[in-house]
Parts: sequence; C-alpha cells; structure tokens
Amino acid sequence: MNRKTKNSALKAWSFLTAASLLSAPLACSAQNSTKAAPQMQKTASAQTASKSSSPTDKSQPQQVQPTQTSPAQVDLVALAGPTQITHTGNAWRSNMSTVSIKSGQEILPLTMTLNNGNEGKLKLKGIRIFINGRKILTEADFKGKDSVSLNMSDILAAGDTQMEVQTFGNTGSTLTWVVTTPKIKVSDIKPDTASPGDKVVINGKNLPKAIAAYQLQIGSKTATINSVTDKQINFTVPQGVEGGKQTVTLTIAGVKCDALTLKIKAPAELSGTNMVECPPSTPLIIYGKGFAKSASDNAVTFNGVAASVTRVTDTTLEVVVPSLDFPQAGVEIKLKTNGMDAKNSIKIDLSMRTIPKGESLSPGGTVFQQ
Repeated sequence: MNRKTKNSALKAWSFLTAASLLSAPLACSAQNSTKAAPQMQKTASAQTASKSSSPTDKSQPQQVQPTQTSPAQVDLVALAGPTQITHTGNAWRSNMSTVSIKSGQEILPLTMTLNNGNEGKLKLKGIRIFINGRKILTEADFKGKDSVSLNMSDILAAGDTQMEVQTFGNTGSTLTWVVTTPKIKVSDIKPDTASPGDKVVINGKNLPKAIAAYQLQIGSKTATINSVTDKQINFTVPQGVEGGKQTVTLTIAGVKCDALTLKIKAPAELSGTNMVECPPSTPLIIYGKGFAKSASDNAVTFNGVAASVTRVTDTTLEVVVPSLDFPQAGVEIKLKTNGMDAKNSIKIDLSMRTIPKGESLSPGGTVFQQ
C-alpha cells in the first residue's frame, strides 16, 4: 500500500480523533473528554448473501450471518484499523488483513464498520469477508448503502485474528474497515467520603457489564466489586485502607481510567487519660484523635460496659466511668467512632483513690506523667 493510499484511508475515517487511533488507553476517560465521533451512518438488517455473477465464483462455506448495527451518536475509539484495501486486476482477489485486539478488550462491545469506496473512489462489485473460515459478509449486505457496521463481539478474540477479504471489481476500487468500541467514561464517585466496609458507586458511561473486566484499588488495597451495569460500578471499600484522601485506580479491560479520589474516614486513635486511677462514676478525659464531632457517634466502653460521653473535641472525649466492681486493675477502654473500631485501646485502674496524671502517690514517690 503506497503513501497516497494510506492517507486516503485515514481521511475516510475522520470521525475518529487522531489520539483515539494511536492509543487504546483513551478508551477510558474522564467525563469531560472531547467527543470523538459524529453519528455513524445507520444500516439495515443483514441480508442473505446471493451468488456473484462473476464466472470465477466458487462455492464457499455457508455464511454465518453477522448482526448489523445501527449505533446512535456516541463517542468511539478505534481498537484496530482503519485499514484500506485496494483491488487490482479483473478477477477475484484474496487480501489478508490482521485484526489485532489487546488482551481484555475482547469483552468490550466491538463493532467493525466497513466502507465500500470513499472520497469518490470506485466501489467494489464483489466483497466476501471470512474470519476463521466463517463468511461474515458479502456484497449483498451493501445493497443500497455504502457503509455496513457489524457486531463483532462474539467473533473477534484477543490477539491477532486473520481476516480474509475477497474482492472483485475494477482496479482502484476500495474497501476500508475499522474496529471500534464506545469510549468508556467515568464521571464521579458517590459518596466521596467513606469508611472501610462501606458501599460506594462509581458512575460512568459505556461500562462493560462483566465484573471480570474490572480491577479496582483504593490506595494500595484491592477493592471488591459487587456488581456492574453500563452506568455504574458498585464496590466495597477494603479493610485496612489508610485514612485521608486516597487515589481510586480503576482499570477496565486492561485500560487504566483517569484517577478518581475518595476520602477515607480514618479510625480514631487513643493516647491516654487524665487519670491513672479513679473510682466508678468519676468524670474522665480520654485523649486521642479522629473522634466524631457528635458525642453520640463516639461509643466508649470500660471492659465492655458502656460509658456516658458528655463532651467531645478534636483531641478529647469527656466520659463518666461506668459502675464496675473495684478495685480492679487493667480495665480496658475501647472506642467505636461512627461504628468503626478505634485503632487501639488503653487501660486504667479502678480504685477508691483518684490519682491525676502528673501527681505523685506519696512524698518523694513516683510521678505519673501524661
């Protein structure tokens, strides 16, 4: 194929952006990406192939009727092609083309669009296309139209697929083919703040419906995908993910999407109390970080017995020690913030004495520091 012929093929498919033709990763983009394609020409339903009037016509395997599509206006990305085939001679000619689909892309909706003649070039009189011995198209499918779109989702596999294109017509007659898929878009994530174990949704467009097509990570942790539709990905925030703003890395059919972010609610952390020992029913200050702003969202227990939380700040919880048997050493204080266990627990002794931290037990004795 000479340089002039290649340029003609590219011009024939100007509805695809140059970036789309060069890079498959553009198949997954942010919602605000530039549209790549105007409305494609609608095609009629498949017709039964008729015998060619050419005297060189030979018997062929029975045609497997492909599904012809009439796509609405969508953004498309080219996965293979465009490739132009130019006929030479006055007899039937066999032309071999290679349709290359990357691993993982075979589960995407695949459409092959074929154009008989373009930019004023001659049209072929005879067209037969075979893949793995299956006849998928003949000139009868072009009756009354210049372009045909075929559903190739159940025909093309990952890797290289050899396609035989048999052509008949005048020298210079052309046929151009390209394999496309709707451009995958991810728009947002709801809610944008969540805790480990929460259910979260990624919204998008043209999403594959097979869960196997997806890989999803929140920070460094792999998330479990629960279900998918063509517009939503439903997943669970993994346990162990660190708190704060985390990157959501989504890969679809081997294509990495534009990154999203999710704010993870970090578990609270306890650092100590203002008392070393105290009796039940005593007001106690618990120090730490990551507390819920509402007192009712902080559940504090002493050896499993709930304590009353009376006040909360960013770094303190004021509680009333519950009624427990005493004296008792090593009473464990636990906290759940918004239903999430704190990162750690602390201990306190219950006794008749009230010993604030920083005060000594006796003159010259041990001093307890916070």
